[in-house]
Amino acid sequence: MYTSAEKNIIPYEKRRKIHGACQIFFADSIGAEINYDESDDTTHISYNDKEIVLGIGSKTCSLNGGETELSVPCEIGGGNALYAPVDDLCSMTGLFLHTEENGVIIYSADDMSNILDWQKNTNVMRRICESYMFDDMSGEEMANLLAAKISQ
Repeated sequence: MYTSAEKNIIPYEKRRKIHGACQIFFADSIGAEINYDESDDTTHISYNDKEIVLGIGSKTCSLNGGETELSVPCEIGGGNALYAPVDDLCSMTGLFLHTEENGVIIYSADDMSNILDWQKNTNVMRRICESYMFDDMSGEEMANLLAAKISQ
């Protein structure tokens, strides 16, 4: 799944760890505020009561003024955008995270573990994974598919 119209910003895996979530896309997708501070080359994400400060090439970040360590350093990736480990970001913001071996990344304010279960919802999971791999399914389309399943 691409997160930009130019198809140059994509999530990616590094060292068996989901590493790449473009920070502009991540913040926008959860309704967070994001700002870049040129004075110290940091990116600030404000979400609910969380303030996260990320630095290029840094494995440490600030969470509500305290220092915490990321699983891998932030780095500049596709589209000349800042990427950070989505698992750490979800943990810091309290979001549910689900990943698949093929690169599907789903995060939500709601726990979706009952829906994103291969044994309980094989057809939904197959549709998500196949659409992601073969159809360039957008995040919005995936969210609509999951919303329909939630309402059932």
